[in-house]
Amino acid sequence: MKLLICFTHERLYRSFLELGYIEAICNKYPDTEILLSHNANFTNIKSNLNGIKFIELNGFMNKLRKFVLDLHVFKYMDLSVSFKTKIRIQAKIPANKKITLKNFILGGDKRWIVISILGNKFTYKTYIVFLRKLADSNNFVKLLLKKHKSQALLVVSGGPFSNIENILFRYAYKYNVKSALVIDNWDNLSSKSILWHKPKFLGVWGENMSNDAQVIHKFSISSIVSIGNSRIFKPVEGDIKFNFPYVLFAGSGSHFDNEKEIIILASNLLSKYGLKLLYRPHPAYLGNLKIIEDLKVIPNLVIDMQKANLINPYFYTYESLNSLLNHCTEAVFVIAGHSTVIVESLYLGKQVITFSGTRSPYFNNGDLWQGFKHLQELRYNKNIVICNNFVEFTKELELLISKCRGKQIANLNQNFIPEIIPNFDNSYEERLLKFLDNLTN
Repeated sequence: MKLLICFTHERLYRSFLELGYIEAICNKYPDTEILLSHNANFTNIKSNLNGIKFIELNGFMNKLRKFVLDLHVFKYMDLSVSFKTKIRIQAKIPANKKITLKNFILGGDKRWIVISILGNKFTYKTYIVFLRKLADSNNFVKLLLKKHKSQALLVVSGGPFSNIENILFRYAYKYNVKSALVIDNWDNLSSKSILWHKPKFLGVWGENMSNDAQVIHKFSISSIVSIGNSRIFKPVEGDIKFNFPYVLFAGSGSHFDNEKEIIILASNLLSKYGLKLLYRPHPAYLGNLKIIEDLKVIPNLVIDMQKANLINPYFYTYESLNSLLNHCTEAVFVIAGHSTVIVESLYLGKQVITFSGTRSPYFNNGDLWQGFKHLQELRYNKNIVICNNFVEFTKELELLISKCRGKQIANLNQNFIPEIIPNFDNSYEERLLKFLDNLTN
């Protein structure tokens, strides 16, 4: 079978390469070719594959594509609170004001004024077909899929924020190429935009993401396959072990403006109980070394310098991921803000305490979790404690420490979030290959 795989971002390609999934696919399908997009910096790529091709998405057309994607975010914002949050942050509309044309005008945001007018129920149908055709046009992809003679196309995506998915599926359908999409992250179907061209199959983590695909993107249930997450697995015991009991603090990639204060508070409190705080910075913020330097002087705080890949920016390596999962497993419990490490910890059976408070004006009641659909889905999970202010966080943190010290919380090593990541009897590699088999049959 001649297979074309498109990765929509550098980190996805590196992840599949480091974890051995590309090698496994190529062993089974020797005619596989790789397509890389999103105009990322694909430097120093080490691969035995020949014929790697690149899709350039830049300039005016790229701005147009993002405009059309945001038009869909506006049109379908009632389907996901994450869409509303995205609009508020971009247009600078605080949570106490409605998302309306009037407030776009008062705020002076010309882009969202135009989007609001085009997204009006009276004008949307007039423009949308034309705008979609413009947004999902790309001569390189058109010629590639026309001449490539691929039997199948697999897209590994971080969600529709560059529109490459709609472009690829449009031409795949036109030239009778069977297509499939694998979604990479927890919130990628509920926070980015809309897919209006559908592949034959959609690979999701589990039930929650399947619901997002059906409700938000209008996928049929028959086209959705639960294959789990490519980066979350049962860890192999790592080489580096700490000789002290610790609580893991997982740094956030965005929207967490209280991270430094929470680290200091937690570090001081944990020291009273003989527990260290192990801080793993989020890879997206590793360039801000000033914060790291400021935190180095905090007593009782250990910064996971090596495994946070402060030197190696390619943080989706097997070594780094396995280390993180081991840290989650060995921690007494986990502290997090807005981070996928929350689901990684819950998947491994760890208790989590998280701080949802924010100074941002774009969230109701200063509660970050009210602004994102994927976070709201965890609100009633009994194995996570969500705190909105420093007083509440201090109280709940002391209570959780007490329960752990009194062995009132058992380390059950069970999956606390099967609705997000199901339990599987086989590996992700095996599920991915089976997913591809279904595509070609």
